[in-house]
Amino acid sequence: MAFKLEKDMAISISQDYNKLLHSIYKSQERNAFFVGNEISFSYRIIDLVYVIYNSEKNLKLYEFNNLSFLDTDILAMLYCNARTSKYRLAETLYIDIEILENSLTKLAKNKLIDKVSVNSYSLNKKFKECIPDKFISLELKLSNWREALDQAVYNKKFSDESYVIIDKDKIPKNIKFKNFYQTNNIGLITCDNNNNYEVIVKPKKNKNIHKYSNVLQKIRFIKDCYNKKKWGSFY
Repeated sequence: MAFKLEKDMAISISQDYNKLLHSIYKSQERNAFFVGNEISFSYRIIDLVYVIYNSEKNLKLYEFNNLSFLDTDILAMLYCNARTSKYRLAETLYIDIEILENSLTKLAKNKLIDKVSVNSYSLNKKFKECIPDKFISLELKLSNWREALDQAVYNKKFSDESYVIIDKDKIPKNIKFKNFYQTNNIGLITCDNNNNYEVIVKPKKNKNIHKYSNVLQKIRFIKDCYNKKKWGSFY
């Protein structure tokens, strides 16, 4: 067995995040990549997250220090809806209209959104270009591939790609287990204690992604990245 604990696997992977990333995207052009460990989402923790991001310099145009969870909810809503009234936002987000207006004023001042009419707003076009291209989640498991598969299927709701990394020495001998990953469109990677990776199953485009949840995680990533929390750039 390559690892005694999942923590040991996580530590080993953290020594060279680039190597894992290149095992997934061998031929991809070098964009800006960021990584985060133990990312919280919807009452659970994702072991590892990669974000592919191409507009790092544009972040300097905006102010993210004081963004609240409500602010990021509003930005995600406006990303998914080209033009939205403040009344629809208040109804959808279950928020008092006066509290909402305070957030809208702040976001407009920071040039994250544009006021397009007396009561309607849209996402600023330049800011929209800053939204990361991909949110990639990975679950680490020593051997329990069924549990890992369940977690990865859940992550697929908001991830552009969802993977499981399993200890190479504990991979099942029955090759049919890979069918479960292929059927559920979940990526499967093996790992040893020398940080050698093999992509057993590469997922296809996620057509069932929940757009709002996906964009919300990307926007919160920008916020944390700007404030230098949990994230690191490799390129």
